[in-house]
Amino acid sequence: MPVTRIFLALLALCIAALSFSFGRTGLASLRHIQLPYFVQLQSLRQSEKTIPSPRSIRYRSALVIPCIEDQQSPEAQFFPQADRLALARTCSQIAAETLTQSPTDSLARLALANAIFVQNDMVQVNEALNLAQKTAPNEGWLAAYRVELAFSLGPALTPPYALALDRDISLLLSGYRNQPYLARIYLDWPDQKKRILFLVEQHPPDIQRAFLAAVQAAI
Repeated sequence: MPVTRIFLALLALCIAALSFSFGRTGLASLRHIQLPYFVQLQSLRQSEKTIPSPRSIRYRSALVIPCIEDQQSPEAQFFPQADRLALARTCSQIAAETLTQSPTDSLARLALANAIFVQNDMVQVNEALNLAQKTAPNEGWLAAYRVELAFSLGPALTPPYALALDRDISLLLSGYRNQPYLARIYLDWPDQKKRILFLVEQHPPDIQRAFLAAVQAAI
């Protein structure tokens, strides 16, 4: 009986210690997530490991979104290369840990694709983009990020995602809520206008008119 009580007491202490550790990490991550957005991005860029990696998938997703936004922001090209690589390594870690628990997490897939692109692995980024598309084929706002990243690849865009790119563009075109995303992409990437217009012409006249109106509104 005394041995049993000692064992139970030790077990309780272990559980309490683990709970404290999990809670402390989650709290630290939560404090980061609650920071102003620009402070999150600055913190992500400043070193390879400034943010505790949360054990909660929900908290990890909240960290993954700044990874996507920051890496694909127009200002990203002006970051020092060391900062961009540090951000990519941090985001890769957060995304990889999220995917370990949730392999179909589309946010993490997209963040990982962006990080791989920054680290200049063009073979892997096409595969990562393809997996990102497969896990969220109907999410317009994620499709917009995928299309812009694909356009950034230029000649390095290859199968498998090259085959899915037109599906993402068509998704943005077919939904009225998504057309403003595509209109902005159309204006931001002049060298891709022919590709987009070719797909526009494959859709009914009402879709074509709505897209042209979205472009006019975005100018």
